Amino acid sequence: MQQEFPSDGTLRVTSDRGSVTVLPWDQNNIKISIQKRVMTDSDSDAQRVNDATKPKITVSDKIVSLNANTASVGRRRVDTNMEIYIPRNAAVEISDGYGKLVVRDRAGDLKLSTAHGDVDVSNIQGNVNVNLRKGDVHADNISGDVQVNGAVNDISISNVKGAVGLTGDYFGDIALSHIGKAVRFNSARTDMELARLDGDLAMESGDLHITNFNGPTHIVTRSKDIHLEDVSGDIRVQNTNGDVEVQARKLPLGNISVENRKGDVKIVLPPNSGFRVDGRTNRGDISTDFSELKVSGSEPESSISGTVGSGAGQVRISTEHADIAIRKG
Repeated sequence: MQQEFPSDGTLRVTSDRGSVTVLPWDQNNIKISIQKRVMTDSDSDAQRVNDATKPKITVSDKIVSLNANTASVGRRRVDTNMEIYIPRNAAVEISDGYGKLVVRDRAGDLKLSTAHGDVDVSNIQGNVNVNLRKGDVHADNISGDVQVNGAVNDISISNVKGAVGLTGDYFGDIALSHIGKAVRFNSARTDMELARLDGDLAMESGDLHITNFNGPTHIVTRSKDIHLEDVSGDIRVQNTNGDVEVQARKLPLGNISVENRKGDVKIVLPPNSGFRVDGRTNRGDISTDFSELKVSGSEPESSISGTVGSGAGQVRISTEHADIAIRKG
């Protein structure tokens, strides 16, 4: 199928079942390559269903609507995979029931929705908004913001100049890399916000590892081992049933606050930095490499306090049934 595409137009795709791929080309037309699978009990019925489920294109002002038209024959199952070519600068909106969504090399915003299917977008000069109820998400090289909502399995997002927002339920692995602005994550188990991510973030069911990022940073979670490396700016961590390690190698040192329960806390600080320490544990041991810090108390309560250098940064630590260690890095 092929016809003229309006200048500065927007493509809206509706499909009940089947994959949708959107690719650029240099003509002011829309071209659609269609692959269909019709499930019936006879050739004649298959031909009837095929004829009744041809995709439909309608144009209103600058909105081009493409309907896969797979639901018009009742209970007969029709899968329509569509490969769509449109001008590079057109915005794209896709609503799909069951199928993979692939969009590449666009200079316009994307709004993608699928009930059951993966989403793969790359090389987008614009914002990307994804809503899904089951599937993986991959996004790479995005000039704007990326927002993902819903129930997601694995997610991988990299090289985003704008902000990244993740809201919903996440059941697989999460990998983020090189995010130019804020990272916000909200689920039933974890709330997290970073000012910027120059390095990498990897989160699995029981582990969170972030390297080379900027604060202010706030992490609230449970039942995770947390490892934070190359921290810049203020950071606050609240955790339960997991260890927390913070390696702050950048100067000047920001404020660090760790509230933990049933998990060890290890803080690694530059030996030439200045900071004040106020830490305590219930039923745990405390150790430090800094002679300026004083450990006091005895079972079940122990504390550590003191000032190193200028004392510009504030380090606050609390945990229960676990140890505290403050090391030179």
